[in-house]
Amino acid sequence: MGWRGMLFTMVAVAFLACSTGKGIVVNVNFDRLSGLEKDDRVIFENNSAGHVQSVQYNADGTYTVQVAIDEGFVSAATEYSQFQVVEDPDRQGRKSIRVVLSRQGGAPLADGATVAGTPAEEDLAAKIRRELDAGIDFLKEKMEQIGRDIQSFPESQEYQDLRKSFKDFLRSWYSWLSGNN
Repeated sequence: MGWRGMLFTMVAVAFLACSTGKGIVVNVNFDRLSGLEKDDRVIFENNSAGHVQSVQYNADGTYTVQVAIDEGFVSAATEYSQFQVVEDPDRQGRKSIRVVLSRQGGAPLADGATVAGTPAEEDLAAKIRRELDAGIDFLKEKMEQIGRDIQSFPESQEYQDLRKSFKDFLRSWYSWLSGNN
C-alpha cells in the first residue's frame, strides 16, 4: 500500500471515528424507577438504542435519568417520544427504558433536552384499574347510603301531603290525556 492508500485509510478511520458517537443525551424525569440502574439498555422497537448513563435521585422525591441515544436511533427521540421504564425483554431481572413514538413526526429532541417519563402501559393500566375500582366502591357506598336514607324516609305529614299532591296531579293529567275533562 502506497502513501496515498495509507493517507486514504487514515482519513477514512478519522472520519469514522468522528462520525460515531453522534448520538444525543436526554434527561428523563420519572416519579418512580422500579429498579432501573446505570448501564441498563434503552430499547426502541425491540432494538438496543442506547443506555442509561446515570440515575439521580432528586430532593423532591423524583428521579432524573440521563439516557444516551445511539446515533442510529436519534430520529426516534422526538417531541412525541414516550420514555417508559419496563422489564428488559432480553435480560431477565433487569429494567430498561423503552422509547415509544406516540405518533410519527415531531421535532427532534435536542442534545441535553429534559422530558417527562411516562408510566409503562402495564403501570398505567394498573393505575386506571385501581382508580376505577376505588370509584366503583365509592359509588356503591353512596348508592347503599341513598337506599338506607330512602328506606328510613319519615312518614311525616309533609311527605303524606306531597304524596297526595303527586297522586292528584297524576289523576288530573291522566284525565286530561284521556279526554275526560
